Amino acid sequence: MIFRTLTRIAAIAAAGVLCLIVLALTLGRSMAGGDVIVAYAFDVRDNADYLVMIDTSRRFHFRKQPPIDVWRRVLFSPDGRRALIPSGAANTLQVAHYHIADGVLTTLPDDYADCHADIPVGAWSADSAAVVFSCEFRQRGTHIWAVDDPDNRPQSLLDRPADRVVWSPDGRYIALAVGRDLHLLSRDGTPLWILQIRDGPRAFTWSPDGERLAFVNGAGGLSLYDIAGDSVEPLYHDGYRLDAPAWSPDGRYIAFIEGARGELMALDMIDGGSHRLAEIDGHRMDVISRFNWSPDGGALLSERAVHRVGEGSVYVVAADGAWAHALSERGIIIAPVWSPDSAHAVFIDIGLTAPATNDRLRVVALHGDDPPLDVASDDGGEAYWAGSARLMAYIRRDFSGLDVAPRQLYIWQPAGGDTTGRPLLNDAHSVIDFRFVQEDSP
Repeated sequence: MIFRTLTRIAAIAAAGVLCLIVLALTLGRSMAGGDVIVAYAFDVRDNADYLVMIDTSRRFHFRKQPPIDVWRRVLFSPDGRRALIPSGAANTLQVAHYHIADGVLTTLPDDYADCHADIPVGAWSADSAAVVFSCEFRQRGTHIWAVDDPDNRPQSLLDRPADRVVWSPDGRYIALAVGRDLHLLSRDGTPLWILQIRDGPRAFTWSPDGERLAFVNGAGGLSLYDIAGDSVEPLYHDGYRLDAPAWSPDGRYIAFIEGARGELMALDMIDGGSHRLAEIDGHRMDVISRFNWSPDGGALLSERAVHRVGEGSVYVVAADGAWAHALSERGIIIAPVWSPDSAHAVFIDIGLTAPATNDRLRVVALHGDDPPLDVASDDGGEAYWAGSARLMAYIRRDFSGLDVAPRQLYIWQPAGGDTTGRPLLNDAHSVIDFRFVQEDSP
């Protein structure tokens, strides 16, 4: 079954056909309350892909839309009600509302056909009202589409496809990396600022208020662009090239990976000082490959690459460097890894032997400097949290037979006292991706 699925995906890719569909998922009163999941799943019984809506509080799911042909993955909007879907179903670019109630599609004009047959650069605004995507051919460039616009036509932002697109948290601005240039535009497409960087814009991060953009400059240091003042100033450079800057959600720090040793550092945006993170028992934790801020900005989950690529030691570190805990000698970070209340962190422990089911999804409870506490563990993959933090949904891998879907959807409740989750769909559905629908969405 796995081979057949891979063959089907390869055939679609070889056809080089791409279509973009935006699905507006309309939920009734019976689906309110923040416990609703939208999942993109493959049904092994009829060899077709579907979007499935699941009410976790009622163990109720349904699918009203016909099967969809997806080329590789979907890009869900932040509220979980829309999705950007590269598809092999047609040779035109379609961007459409798809209402669960009536199934009506509204497509774009044919001159938006023939996007590149690869996953396009795509990014949703925080309010899920607009999406930016790139095309390679007839409408070559980078475009923005306001999904509720009655004119139903995208607006061109740039005449070249973007390499990376990042919206400001407040949705007013868009930063785009295009070749060696870093572009900053307003939401209506008005150019605000452009900077050419010697090695290209490798990494940049928005401040939580959306007023400033920090980026790695041509010298390898960190610079800051202030929108209100239309000015650039240097922030940090200690002689080593840094990478992966990420602003803390509370705005206090910018964390980054510095130098050939890959040390995790934090720059204090209040007093301008910097300090090293992930130091345990007097030993520096270098070769940091990735990290992720807690939603409250108080801690980071970091991964130290000590084995082969994709496997490392996992640590949780206080943002001010006051404490650090080792969580796993062999693990990887998945995103998002934190519960919305910052009380739990999730990562994968890598199995020491085959098969892949030896990999464990671990959930740990965190209480500042107190030792972390394991609260759940299962054969798992990606995980997402409900906005209320009362539920976590995750992919559980099952390789017991060809008639069983290898990626099953489970949920776990922190307050339930269980150490493993319960299934949401039957074992014929292999879930490729999913999101919780935000309960305050219109």
